[in-house]
Amino acid sequence: MKKLLLLLLPLAVVAVFTSLAAKPQITVSASTALRVGWLQSKENSRSELSIADAFQPRFHAAVAGIYGEDTEVKYIEQSLAVAARELENGSVDAVLVFDRRLPRRLARAGGHVLKAESISRPGKFVAYLVTQGEQPSLESLLANAFSYSLNTPEVRMALQDPIMTEEALVAGQRETGAN
Repeated sequence: MKKLLLLLLPLAVVAVFTSLAAKPQITVSASTALRVGWLQSKENSRSELSIADAFQPRFHAAVAGIYGEDTEVKYIEQSLAVAARELENGSVDAVLVFDRRLPRRLARAGGHVLKAESISRPGKFVAYLVTQGEQPSLESLLANAFSYSLNTPEVRMALQDPIMTEEALVAGQRETGAN
């Protein structure tokens, strides 16, 4: 009996190692790129594409100017469920939302929520940047890039919210008779 057990034991060990070797390999990769989720709206409108075209290169330029020229920003268009899940598990650094309301699910998933709203037409356009809230220096970088990008003339035009210049304010005062 002992001989049979000793003969079977090496076969069992070989069988375990063979089954472990048959398992797929796990690959780990890292990136220094900032991953920013872009919340998809229910309808992919032309104005939404215009906002993306205007915002993304300016946000990237702002991040590169603050953080360093070789900083890559990857934008990932996501549904609400995916954006919230990836923000919670750290797969994205932040999520951008261009809508009048921030979905509660996304607000609960993030640590900090930055909101930008039109000064000239309150409620007309609203943008949110939802971050993880775990890295203060990254949060500051993202907040500054978000603010800078939204205030560029190109993005304001895409949002159909032009920046009020001093001349426009004076002209508006003349039209209304205000001083």
